[in-house]
Amino acid sequence: MSIQNLLEKKYKFTFQLKGWQVALITLSFVYIPYIAWELFWYSRVGDVAIKWHTWFAAIFFLIVLLLIPVKPFTYLKRFYFLFILYVGLSLPIGEVHPFTKVPMYSSFQSKITIFSLQDTSGNLMPFEKYSKLSSGAIMHKYFNAVGTFSTNNTQQEAEKSAVKYIETELNLHTPSTNNIHLCKNEIYIAKDSIRIYTIKIAKDE
Repeated sequence: MSIQNLLEKKYKFTFQLKGWQVALITLSFVYIPYIAWELFWYSRVGDVAIKWHTWFAAIFFLIVLLLIPVKPFTYLKRFYFLFILYVGLSLPIGEVHPFTKVPMYSSFQSKITIFSLQDTSGNLMPFEKYSKLSSGAIMHKYFNAVGTFSTNNTQQEAEKSAVKYIETELNLHTPSTNNIHLCKNEIYIAKDSIRIYTIKIAKDE
């Protein structure tokens, strides 16, 4: 059979799709670009990118999956109530001991580390003015980074690397932030006394 005959030959294709398959295909056209958009902003601003529509999109998609009449999804329906209970308790309770990585939330420590921004005169500056991350988010990133860097380094080296990581996250090396410095505040608790030591992080370290 020649190529010309192959090109002129009529071909017939038959597709059969169930309703739930059509629904998933339709959702994919919306969710694939949406997930790419969310991942892009999460890589830029971290947890701040998670908004109400993020939770709505995730919950809506899970509900659709639970409605699909296929054996794996039907099996998940058995744990539907347990899942709702878990989410319902997790949202109001939040991070508590022993599930949090932030020491000041999980236990009473002899030393607590917090961060602040100061200008050359020693005035405190709001994080929100120079970053989309709040002070709480900065602390979470710091303690997570310490845990990551401590794998192959000493505690002191891990803390120093974590501080530089936080400084990079805040992007304080721009001309508009020349007079702004990241400060590491170490709060020591001993019996009934509290002492605070502030360490200004040099940008050329």
